[in-house]
Amino acid sequence: MRFRQVHLDFHTSEHINGIGRNFSKEQFQDMLKLGHVNSITIFSKCHHGWAYHPSEANEIHPGLTFDLLGAIIEAAHEIGVKTYAFIRGVRRTRDGRER
Repeated sequence: MRFRQVHLDFHTSEHINGIGRNFSKEQFQDMLKLGHVNSITIFSKCHHGWAYHPSEANEIHPGLTFDLLGAIIEAAHEIGVKTYAFIRGVRRTRDGRER
């Protein structure tokens, strides 16, 4: 892992709409540069059980209309920032409500 690593904590309830609606690749890159970030951990699937990218294995967040994970990875890689995808592998908060 590189020296300055950020864990982008991103757990978003299904009750929130417009996820990533205002995402700006340029602004995101500027913030990574400003923070001298070398690597970043990004959520593929959060503890609510939602995916932040198209997936056959997991349901995409109902308030998301594009591949947010892919957009973040592309933005980071363009400026030389390494990325790691985080997948919540155990129980989801949705499990209790769905049973």
